[in-house]
Amino acid sequence: MPGDVLDWMKCKGRRYVANPLRGDHEPSTEEATRLGLIEVPEPADFPVILAARMSLSFPFLFAAVPLWSIDYSPPPGERHFRKCWFSDGGISSNFPMHLFDGLVPRWPTFGINLEPVIKERDKPEDEVYLPSNYREGYGERWDHFDDGDDGAKRLGGFISAILGTMQNWNDNSLARMPGVRDRIARVRLKKSEAD
Repeated sequence: MPGDVLDWMKCKGRRYVANPLRGDHEPSTEEATRLGLIEVPEPADFPVILAARMSLSFPFLFAAVPLWSIDYSPPPGERHFRKCWFSDGGISSNFPMHLFDGLVPRWPTFGINLEPVIKERDKPEDEVYLPSNYREGYGERWDHFDDGDDGAKRLGGFISAILGTMQNWNDNSLARMPGVRDRIARVRLKKSEAD
């Protein structure tokens, strides 16, 4: 983090003070002081650059961002601060439309899903697809990793498909649900556009 961002956090963050009404249900003020911990600033003062940096923390590419939290697992009197590592949310959900939904949403939410072009459909009008009625949009997103005769590419594609399934199965399932599928525009990119 840039020095001025850390200075801002120190200026706007409050020092942790154990709540006396909670007794020994929380770590002591002394432990927080010894570790040099301060609370993160209120949402209005939270630096956008830190939120962006936390969302970009992807293993092996960018360093994860550590923040501390109280571990409530042990019994009272034995609870301490533990370091939490933030990583990119795309590891578990790369298309989190559901995070912006509500029972009575304040505004409509739409998603744009970037996909490879479909070889069998190469007309320009097929490059962007948005369901026009409730009965459309059920289509799956196919990987086609086993096309071709190159065994090494097929094996690599299989491993890539496993990782993609681990990351995207929930998003892909939600994308076919009523009330979601009709809000997702599927933009199909040629290989030259995707790279």
